[in-house]
Amino acid sequence: MSQYIKRMSTINEKLMLLPEALLKVGEARHRRMIVNIGKWRHEVNVEFQNDLPDYFIGMASSLKLPFELPDQLQYEMKIHGRNIHIGPVIGFLAFKEKQDMNIEALNQYLSYFTSYDHIKGLIYICAADSINYSNQTIEGFYYQGEGNGEDVVWKFGTFPFPDCLYLHIDVNKTDYDKMVSIFGDSIVNTNLCNKWELWEWLHDDKQLLEHLPFTVLLEDIQNLDEMLAEFGSAYIKPVEAGKGQNFFKVEKTGEKYRFIDYFSMENNFDSRDEAKKFLNALLSNGVYLVQQAVPVKRYDQRWVDFIVMMQKNARMDWKCSYIAAQLSEIESTPSFSSKTAFTLNGRDAFRKLFQMDEREVFLKEQEIIEFCIYICKNLEKSGGNYAEMGIQIILDESQKLWLVTISPLKDHIALLNSDKQLYLKVVTAPFDYAKSISDFK
Repeated sequence: MSQYIKRMSTINEKLMLLPEALLKVGEARHRRMIVNIGKWRHEVNVEFQNDLPDYFIGMASSLKLPFELPDQLQYEMKIHGRNIHIGPVIGFLAFKEKQDMNIEALNQYLSYFTSYDHIKGLIYICAADSINYSNQTIEGFYYQGEGNGEDVVWKFGTFPFPDCLYLHIDVNKTDYDKMVSIFGDSIVNTNLCNKWELWEWLHDDKQLLEHLPFTVLLEDIQNLDEMLAEFGSAYIKPVEAGKGQNFFKVEKTGEKYRFIDYFSMENNFDSRDEAKKFLNALLSNGVYLVQQAVPVKRYDQRWVDFIVMMQKNARMDWKCSYIAAQLSEIESTPSFSSKTAFTLNGRDAFRKLFQMDEREVFLKEQEIIEFCIYICKNLEKSGGNYAEMGIQIILDESQKLWLVTISPLKDHIALLNSDKQLYLKVVTAPFDYAKSISDFK
């Protein structure tokens, strides 16, 4: 049921009026209760009155809140013992700097709020630098909706620390550590592991190990040679995200090495010493891993990988929202999703790649979904709290699944033109999960 806050000038600032209908049969009628709005707490005297409508929350006009609480929004209310929880309050962190929160930028997220009538409460967009840790408030914009044919209105304000902070962007370690110290497990999309941690976290699981390309930290030419001797070719990848252009596929013929970079340009070395100098220069600027190169299924001279979008629902279960095949530019280096030429629906790709019939397509899709659910559950045990994960996998010639990488932050923009209904379903789903962990299931 929706509740509306009514600020009243006729009652004492320490008094809150609630409809008696909200009390469950046999529930204690507390005279003094603790109001919870986001992370804010305040003790008030409470009167339950039987002549108040069910949707009514009466708060004194003289009650000075250290933040804004829009009274035109729909809220939900939960009563647990002496605690009154009004919300949900959800912070959607979509910007690094508050100066970037202009109307044009905010309007890019309008689609995310199309399920507001179902979620209810106070949902505001904010930036990493708009968080005030000293007074536990956040500056941002909440969505007021569209009314009377007018333009959408974003209202700026200062709001309480939320029940749930939903990270839509990466934040630097300093900011992230501060957020964790305050919000703990109520942060959604906590920092995901880097490429080396992904191997470290998952390879002890025997069920997953056979689907993980063998990986070691790159130390020198010696362990690169060992990988090449074992698998014929290898990938060198930066451990941390955001350095994809320092990615190489390496092949060796006799004493000659061939390094193929992000732009499909080649660095050829005629001797081990030359290759060693190149590697030493690379390692002086960062930490890298060397990984088994899995032979990837190709279609029309294009490499194909799959993005499996996994999302948590309101029941906190992992579900697959879509599977998309990414087809590379012709003759490009594998594993560069940023160099994707075009995408296909996963089912269409299975038909084209492997000439599957409908039953085979269904079975392969179920195999992938079960595989990805298993990965998600394992990562949660090791690493954090996630509302969504974009899992990149490849299939080899024998249709075996291989895990490439994982990202919790996807904008799904490729869906916008191809399937608007699916796009809306996907971008609104994390708010269902955020509401659930805010104790408003």
